[in-house]
Amino acid sequence: MESEVRQLNENLQEQEKIIRFMRDLSHKQRECLQERVEDWQDVESIVSQRGRLLEKLDLTRQEGSRIQQEFVNRFGLEDFVLSELVGLIGQEAHSLLKDSYGRVGALLAEVVAVDEEITVLMQDVLRLSKGVKPSANPDAALQAYRQAAQMKKGEK
Repeated sequence: MESEVRQLNENLQEQEKIIRFMRDLSHKQRECLQERVEDWQDVESIVSQRGRLLEKLDLTRQEGSRIQQEFVNRFGLEDFVLSELVGLIGQEAHSLLKDSYGRVGALLAEVVAVDEEITVLMQDVLRLSKGVKPSANPDAALQAYRQAAQMKKGEK
């Protein structure tokens, strides 16, 4: 059982690392939009990087789900519910996993909050740029961003 707890915690740490990168990029994207950049290439680059991180996060989360399924199978549970494992894995392991899930959840909440600001900023920038031909296509950047955001929402 120790092995599964360790694997799951390592998986959560990897998710946390990826989400931290995503958070940092979301802050950078927001700053670019707040500064009303003329060059959309920076924003497109950030959106592209975030898309790659989402793909990596998805794979990492799939591995985490596989590990969770091992707990379900081992203990004959209907679903993976951390609070139901406390008596099965011990208080120390439960606390470790609970803290890891808490950090991942807090980071995701932060990314979602910044993404909401980014959506508003992108809409404002697009409204202001109507009739002005930017160096890159803002509609393509918004479309790529929306696709990345939808992928992220689907993971919840």
